[in-house]
Amino acid sequence: FSRISYKDHFLVVRPSDRKFTLRDYYDFLKKKKHITLRQHDLLVMLLDYNKPFNIKDLFDEAPFEILYRNVSERTARRDLKKLSEQFLNVTEDNKYILNWRALK
Repeated sequence: FSRISYKDHFLVVRPSDRKFTLRDYYDFLKKKKHITLRQHDLLVMLLDYNKPFNIKDLFDEAPFEILYRNVSERTARRDLKKLSEQFLNVTEDNKYILNWRALK
């Protein structure tokens, strides 16, 4: 029986387990009011979307358009900025993607 460190164990987590863990973490953040309901719902959607997106996509592409149809672009930018500050998404060249290692 060999002991595996927490860090090593985390590195071998199956993708389905990581998805479940992140969903639970997002629920915790929402409950503690660290993120809004809309930000929570966006993060949960991104668990299945898993490709880069931009601000325009939030207003034009399913499933995001449901969340962002009644808010301004400024609100969308504020949401993404807040999520980036909490290391929940990653930004590069005006594209965003979910940070799958948010709990690392």
